[in-house]
Amino acid sequence: RYSYDKLVDKIFVNWGDGSTNEYNNVNGYSMANIKHKYENAGNNVTITASFEDVKKLSYFFYKDSNQNYMSDLLEVKGEFQGIENCTSENWTFYGSNKLKKIDKNIFANGTNLKAWYSTFSGTAIEEIPEDLFSYAKGTDLLLELYDVFRGTNIKNIPKNLLKGLNINHVDSVFSGCKNLSEI
Repeated sequence: RYSYDKLVDKIFVNWGDGSTNEYNNVNGYSMANIKHKYENAGNNVTITASFEDVKKLSYFFYKDSNQNYMSDLLEVKGEFQGIENCTSENWTFYGSNKLKKIDKNIFANGTNLKAWYSTFSGTAIEEIPEDLFSYAKGTDLLLELYDVFRGTNIKNIPKNLLKGLNINHVDSVFSGCKNLSEI
């Protein structure tokens, strides 16, 4: 389930509540163990992160049924730094069920991102920034989109979200979005 290969040399996280952490030599297994408990659940919790030499950003803010460490994450702001060589955003925020908002530029520096598997599945995202995939528009990068927004609270799909993209595969991207009123 997790990749045990070294994925990231260094991660710096500003948890948005006044605390920060730095993690070194992080792989898929240790990424799943990066935890933060918010003392004031329900506040407007925000997070920013910067990375060094990241290849994959899988499971980073992931929450499964046995782990509640990301359950209070409500918003992700700003651009992730140091993700220029990152090729996948698999299960990055999966299951962070209070996450409602993401910055339109969060992945702007991810010029090699192509694999998006369940990235925001199971979150409470209500709106998709139209420019979320703009880093790939007009490039030769072939995107693979699987379950990216499955089961979220989105109400509509931005008209130009996928316009100008080279897409290799699309599967169940908006499956289970019960609030989706039109496509």
